[in-house]
Amino acid sequence: MEKLFHTKIVLDYKNGRFKVLKRLPKTLKPSEIPIDFKLTIDIPEKKEISVEGKIELSDQKIVEMALNEL
Repeated sequence: MEKLFHTKIVLDYKNGRFKVLKRLPKTLKPSEIPIDFKLTIDIPEKKEISVEGKIELSDQKIVEMALNEL
């Protein structure tokens, strides 16, 4: 299945920032460039979610958890 995303990007070339908007504002600064942006995403039929993370525990916390289990 394909999904089409259509939005506007306003790029301010003076400060290097950009905004993603559904509609363009009525007025733009002279340094802003409007860009029409279309993105087609191929969505797989089977939803697979991948999550990564890192948990750090102090040595004291590990000792406390081990003692609680006893």
